[in-house]
Amino acid sequence: MTSALSAFGVTTQQRVLEIPEILELVFSFLDDKSNANNITVCKRWSELALNMVWREVSDVHRLFSLLAPMQLQPLSLHDRDCKDYYIFTRTLDVSDWERFGRYARRVRALHLDENEAKTLVAREAFDEISRTRVSLNILPNLRQLTWVACNIERMRLSLMFQHENILDFAVYVHRSPTYPTSTFFKEVMLRMPRLRNLDMRFNFCANDEEGDLVELFLGLPRLKKVIMPLYTLTPVIMEKLSELKELQTVQFEFREAQGRGAIEDVARFAPQLKEGAFPALGDLSLSAKLPDMTHFLCSSFAPVNLTSLYVHTLAAASPDEVHCFLTAVTENCQLLRRLYLDFFTSMEIRSDPALPTLTWQTLRPVMYCANLVEFEVRWDKPFELTQADIEELAAKWPSIETLMLNCEPMHVAATPALDLRAVVPFARHCPRLTELGLYVNGDADFDDTELDVKPFEGLARLCMGNSPLAGSGAAALFLSRLCPLGCEVIAGVTWPDGFAIRDDVLDEETLARLNAQATTWFENWREVNRTLPLLTRLRAEERERRMAMERELEEMKAKARAWAEQANMSPVEGKDGSCVIA
Repeated sequence: MTSALSAFGVTTQQRVLEIPEILELVFSFLDDKSNANNITVCKRWSELALNMVWREVSDVHRLFSLLAPMQLQPLSLHDRDCKDYYIFTRTLDVSDWERFGRYARRVRALHLDENEAKTLVAREAFDEISRTRVSLNILPNLRQLTWVACNIERMRLSLMFQHENILDFAVYVHRSPTYPTSTFFKEVMLRMPRLRNLDMRFNFCANDEEGDLVELFLGLPRLKKVIMPLYTLTPVIMEKLSELKELQTVQFEFREAQGRGAIEDVARFAPQLKEGAFPALGDLSLSAKLPDMTHFLCSSFAPVNLTSLYVHTLAAASPDEVHCFLTAVTENCQLLRRLYLDFFTSMEIRSDPALPTLTWQTLRPVMYCANLVEFEVRWDKPFELTQADIEELAAKWPSIETLMLNCEPMHVAATPALDLRAVVPFARHCPRLTELGLYVNGDADFDDTELDVKPFEGLARLCMGNSPLAGSGAAALFLSRLCPLGCEVIAGVTWPDGFAIRDDVLDEETLARLNAQATTWFENWREVNRTLPLLTRLRAEERERRMAMERELEEMKAKARAWAEQANMSPVEGKDGSCVIA
């Protein structure tokens, strides 16, 4: 423990005084096992270590075991969840609650996810706690509550932990004819009126429960952040959310655990905003057709303080529609720092082979977002970009920190227009760049021996996506001249179902060929990533040796001049750059 304190610059005198703030800082970096040992040191250490051990709880069984021993109940034949359950081995009494109180007041976050758990706490155990508890709030200092239950009956068990001090609430909502969602939402509003962050997860159409959802949001006026499933931020919901004065973030999540609604609910996105809408909104994520988003941003009372905008397009868009959208962003979102444009193809959203591909002229308006430091775009077809376009982009955007230029298009090109030389302008002009994604031909034949550019200083990830690469050697050698030590080269795609979702794949033979090609490319880029650190280190050592030799040569020239001056002789520089006395 002494060495741990020394690592944080804690002096001997401070260790003797055992300043609580210092100990709390150190304990926060230790695991539960280490803090369990610290509990036995002394009373002061015990209190601080217990705070760390019980600050966040993700195992309800472990928490309830502080009350009384628990044992597994054999799996019931009528158990539809097919899980084993823990029950108390005896009834609870007042002394159990007195002992439990020492730990309960330390819990700040309770996370329950029954989909991941192999065993659950039986309903009978919750009933026993509800009957015997000595205070209304079981965990009085709880601030974060995550409750992902496997059915509606167990969803309702979250009510016993809800109280006015909770600020963050994440819940998976189940529906039942016997227990309307409106009833559960009213309980949430009544028990947790000070909620700041609300994470809603469900698997039903938002329109089916639109009225109840709206009532819930308006009943929590202090909300700062709202997270919803995919296809659930309907126009009506957005209109009502716009009335929340403190709301800063509205977003949806793609992940399966979040659930999803129906794409038809957001197919027509035209919320009617009123004056003063979204006064504090800075982070917005939406699923909509690109023309609808353009109209939304250009409307009279659109949010003007956005710093982050994520747009998931619901249909293929033409170059003109993309250009109009980016122009609207430039003109109406002056404070924007992060922009994400995602054509997330799936069985519900298909590409249109008849539409032209995007060019640099289509994307150019984004250059005029003065504060933009992060730009990511994912599209179905490769962009038509030239090396000159990349040179212009990099030269005019020295402040960019993250740039992902459609590195994983679904429709791969026979030969991408760009090659690895497209990375060079960013190394030359963009010193703040930490993440770069490009779609290039990794096998292009070019001479890099005369490459004169300073390597990246802070590049952490180079994303090659679906870029073709037949061999890893040349690409690794080239990138070793540009990438700093520790830079990760990654490849692969994130769109679902692989090439099977492409409209132009009509037979199994074509699908198998595309998958085989992608697998080869991915493995070759992985080999680049494996060999790059060694090559980069060798390049760095080579540069250090060359610099040392140049310094030594300059020193020798300086000495030669000094000797020549002493002897009243003039130094003459030889043809090979050496210095001789004439």
